[in-house]
Amino acid sequence: MDSVTKECTVATMLIDGVPYNIVDTPGTCDTQQGSKPVLSEIAKIINKCAHGVKAILIVYKARRFTDEQRNVLNEIRTFLGKDATNNIISVFSHASTD
Repeated sequence: MDSVTKECTVATMLIDGVPYNIVDTPGTCDTQQGSKPVLSEIAKIINKCAHGVKAILIVYKARRFTDEQRNVLNEIRTFLGKDATNNIISVFSHASTD
């Protein structure tokens, strides 16, 4: 599958007077570019964020993990630093209650 998001974008949002950077990125597992170029671009964007990183949401379709998806955390550590994994929240989409 191809990513819907083709390039990184960032916006600042105020929540209760506190600024937060919201970064939308191409997926690391579902893009034709491969994960390394995408993670390099994500690292560049995050380094430009004045308010730092509070959380990293990784969105997965609710299905069995592939080896590529398992490797995402190691790749994030490589590009964003090992402390980045302390801020990861996994979000599962397309889940069914059936």
